[in-house]
Amino acid sequence: MNNKSNSFSNRNSAWYFRFSTWAGLSGLMLVAIVSTFAWREIAAARELNEESSRDRQAGRPVDRESLAAWYRSQTSTEGTVEWSEILTLASSQFISNRMQLFQKESIDPPFPVGSQEYYDHLKDFLREVQPLIERIRAVGTLKKPVWIPIQFDEYWNRFYASRSVLQLLSLEFESAVHERDSSRAIQSLGTMRDSIAAFDWYLGSISTHLSIGHRHTLYYSITKTLEVDLWDEAQLVSLKEMIRPLDLNAVWQKILDVEGSQLTSDSPRGLVDFVPLPSLKKQMFDQLQQSRSLVKDGYRGLRGLWKRHSTDSATGYWWSNQQFMFGEMAQVFLRLEDHRRLTMAAIELKRFSLEKKRLPTDLRELDQFAQGGVELETCEGIRFGYEIDNDAKAAALWFRFDEKTWGPSPLTGHSSSVTISL
Repeated sequence: MNNKSNSFSNRNSAWYFRFSTWAGLSGLMLVAIVSTFAWREIAAARELNEESSRDRQAGRPVDRESLAAWYRSQTSTEGTVEWSEILTLASSQFISNRMQLFQKESIDPPFPVGSQEYYDHLKDFLREVQPLIERIRAVGTLKKPVWIPIQFDEYWNRFYASRSVLQLLSLEFESAVHERDSSRAIQSLGTMRDSIAAFDWYLGSISTHLSIGHRHTLYYSITKTLEVDLWDEAQLVSLKEMIRPLDLNAVWQKILDVEGSQLTSDSPRGLVDFVPLPSLKKQMFDQLQQSRSLVKDGYRGLRGLWKRHSTDSATGYWWSNQQFMFGEMAQVFLRLEDHRRLTMAAIELKRFSLEKKRLPTDLRELDQFAQGGVELETCEGIRFGYEIDNDAKAAALWFRFDEKTWGPSPLTGHSSSVTISL
């Protein structure tokens, strides 16, 4: 009886010893893991703070306070009051409702777009808002971009108001073109350009998308006039001055400055709520810093980034929010530059037709005429398409967005095109 009891006690002791050993080892492993994790997070937080300090000394925004100071340093207060009043008036219910009558995409327009009734109503409307247009033209001569008090989590409201300004100026330009008033038309384009520059804030991706969208509107407005006999050669030269290329590096660095401010503990948009771990924020910060060198070779670096973005996205490769944003931004800048190049080439084509009283037989002849001062290919190095319709005395230029999608010109069935008449 005693032997059985001793045997049971021995087995129980051995089990307890093994359990205690494994529990102790597991506890030590857990402590080691937690300690390693805590050390890594503490080290990442320290490194992130050091990076933030260096950025702060360099004048980059790292929190709400420094972002506000950075925004003020990048803008001018000369037209603050005037622009604030203009934005309020241009986006008012009265003007917005009236401008909707002239929207091309209106389902049930009150009068046919392009009809004489349409232009009669447009002329009456523009007469009513002429004082506002004159205010926009006057304030556009001030230093740009303009500083306006904003909440950084709601700043796009101001941009939507600026779209109303651009829409109003587009209507004035349309009326001038219809009346073949070239002086008024080019003045309207200049005011559009100044209004766009007034809000070139580049406060992250949303702000950039809206600014670039405004530039596309300017380019489309210019190219639509090349189908008619409106400009003389001096005015065409003035149009070229309106579509100068962006300072890509300066704009890109501004965007990254603002995006970097989201990775600090006092983020103006609360990114810390979504990225609570210092190590993850540090990883994102490192990716952002590496992205600063993407534009050192101009659009070539963005082209490579966009190709990686489109390929990886198509194959289901996981992209972080930052990487996805950079890929999308690369596409935005590339398409804008392609559109600018196409617009510039179209102006040169129109200038050729004015001087030579004919259209060039091919783009090589246009290149010789411009003396190499115009780019006739996209950022991907793809030559613009070119076609002549001798019967209609018109030509079309076009480009494709990628290697699979051609764009339809009125002559060929490709989009992303410009038509020029003789």
